[in-house]
Amino acid sequence: MRIALLIFPLLVFSLLFSCSDMKSAKSDQETSVSSKDNADSVETDTMESNRNHLHVSSQNSKSLNYKFLVPAHYHYINPGRMIDSSWVEIYQKGKKFYRAKAQYTLKRRWSDYIGDTANVLYGKRKAFLFVNHLPTKLGEIEAANLNFDEYITLRPNEVCSFMFGGKRYNLEIKKEKKKDDSVPFTCFTLLNGKQIAKRTKVFEAAFELLFAGDIDGDGKLDLVIDFRSDTGEFKVVLFLSSCALPGQPVQQVGEIDDQYDC
Repeated sequence: MRIALLIFPLLVFSLLFSCSDMKSAKSDQETSVSSKDNADSVETDTMESNRNHLHVSSQNSKSLNYKFLVPAHYHYINPGRMIDSSWVEIYQKGKKFYRAKAQYTLKRRWSDYIGDTANVLYGKRKAFLFVNHLPTKLGEIEAANLNFDEYITLRPNEVCSFMFGGKRYNLEIKKEKKKDDSVPFTCFTLLNGKQIAKRTKVFEAAFELLFAGDIDGDGKLDLVIDFRSDTGEFKVVLFLSSCALPGQPVQQVGEIDDQYDC
C-alpha cells in the first residue's frame, strides 16, 4: 500500500511535462535537436509587453517551450545568444521544403531606427525558420500549396485558403467591431473556424503568414505568423499541432517580439 502511494504522485508529475519534453522519448532513428539551456541562450531583451498584446486562445494553454528565430534584423534580441549548431531550420530548395541542421550567418548592420548597428540573422539557404528543441526526423517536409516567395497578407474580412495533407484550410482575421476607428481594436485569428490567437490594441491589422507546413514532423499543419503592428513592431508567433489542446488544430509555443527597420 505504501509503495502504491509513493508511485501515484510520480505518475501524476510525469503527466505535467510539456509536449516538447514528451517528444524527447521518440525512437533512436529520429534526430533530437535541442539548444544549450543556459543563461545566455534565453536572454532575448524583448520590449515591454504593454505596447501591444498577443494572447493564445485558451486559459489552459501550455507554457512556451520553444525558442525560434526568423531571418531578420533584430534591434532588441541578440540572436547570437540563442542560436547554435544544434538548431534546425525549415528551408526551401526549388519547389520542395526541408527540415535540416541550421546553416546561418550573424552580422552587424546599421539601423536608422536605433541609430546604431543591429544584429542580423541570415540563412545560408532559403530559410523561413530556425528552431531549437525539435526532436524529429530531418529531410523533406510537406508544405501548404502557397507561394511563400510572395507576401501573404492576412487582413480582416479576407480568407487565406490553402491545401495541406489533402485538406482545405481557411485562415482568417476577424476584427472586433468598433464605432470609433480612432481607438485600437481587438482582432482574432481563426483556423477553420477555431480561434488560435487574438491581438489587442491594434490600429491596423496587416499580418503576414510566413510559413504553413509540417514543422514538427507529426504530419499535421503548423504555422508561423507575423502579427506585426503599424508602429514597426513585429511579433512572430510559432504554432505547432503536436502541442495543440483537445479540440484545437494548433497551439502557440513561442514568439519573437522586436522591431522592423523604419
